[in-house]
Amino acid sequence: MRVLITGGAGFIGSHLAEAHLKIGDEVYIIDDLSTGCLDNIKPFLDDPRYDGKIFFSEDTILNHNVMMELTGICDIVYHLAAAVGVRYILENPLESIKINIYGTEKVLELCTKFKKKALIASSSEVYGKHLHAPLIETDNIIYGPSSKFRWSYAASKLMDEFTALAYYRNKGLWVTIVRLFNTVGPRQTGAYGMVMPRFVEQALSNEPITVYGDGNQTRTFTYVEDVVKALMALMQTDAAAGEVFNIGGIEEISILKLAERIIKELAAALERPPLTAPLPRLWQAFEAVEPDKVKGHGGNKLVDVIALVRHALNPAKLLQPFPITVQQRYRVWLTEQAEKGVSFTAQQQKWLDAIKDHIASSLSIDQDDFDYAPFNVMGGLGEADALFGDKLPTILEELNVRLAA
Repeated sequence: MRVLITGGAGFIGSHLAEAHLKIGDEVYIIDDLSTGCLDNIKPFLDDPRYDGKIFFSEDTILNHNVMMELTGICDIVYHLAAAVGVRYILENPLESIKINIYGTEKVLELCTKFKKKALIASSSEVYGKHLHAPLIETDNIIYGPSSKFRWSYAASKLMDEFTALAYYRNKGLWVTIVRLFNTVGPRQTGAYGMVMPRFVEQALSNEPITVYGDGNQTRTFTYVEDVVKALMALMQTDAAAGEVFNIGGIEEISILKLAERIIKELAAALERPPLTAPLPRLWQAFEAVEPDKVKGHGGNKLVDVIALVRHALNPAKLLQPFPITVQQRYRVWLTEQAEKGVSFTAQQQKWLDAIKDHIASSLSIDQDDFDYAPFNVMGGLGEADALFGDKLPTILEELNVRLAA
């Protein structure tokens, strides 16, 4: 079988490509490498076992001629390509919307033309401001105002879903939609604020682990191989056509408990005080894990994910350092403010610290977030306005851009 994966040089896409190669399929990848990385698929491109089995096009999915050729020769299409990353989306809102919406429509149009099965990757972000769990596919959608570009990603992915379902109903296209939740594993860079890499980085650096609010908010995590299995199974399930599916973990854990578990596991793994420099690039170090050393990670168990962390931490195999942390960016921003003669009261500093923690956990912030913990117990938007006045929008905009890079 011939498989096309858009965004196939990314974290999940590269694992999907690997899984199809292992069962003898031909894999075609298109990726503009804006967020994907050639290193993710280079081992397969260089592997003689896969000669004539894997093909890579560094191009945009908006290139009609390239996409038409690739779609025409393949049997099924996984559409994972999208504009991602808070900073990119905030700085390039129009381009992000075009890539997400026009790119998906291009895939759907060509799959319809050539009668090819398609899987469209959406996101849990489409649920918006929901605070309850678990989320189900038929839940209502709750967004903030369109003036806040942080919602443009979620809205564009929801529009992708509407478009895919319209092609299914009106054109008879076989298409299924998946909403991906927190996924962890090898080749994950942590560049988009993922909580587990951030906690591990802070623990290794001997820095206090930053926990937003009281730490009682919960998350689930899914090992990337489980996500890939789900994608492949759905593509082979006739009843999946025209449906939307959540793909996420089943073990819920509080952020505070996660931090405690990571500290405990790292201490046991290192058997000495945490490293200071250089730091291992944890998610790249995952690649050194021998699969038979870690059993059961296919069961979505958090303990197995953390076990992978332990086995990946081989201090003798130090890789490139982590990127600069949110905490470090925040310190730089505070220093710049001081150099400009701007000072903050103790109460203002408390709010700034809370804003920083929220961005570290949620990638961005706007004034609507002040309705929720911990800000609501600090006085909410009214207190923030009283403390910062008309400078509040500027401060939020600067911190969104600077900290979520």
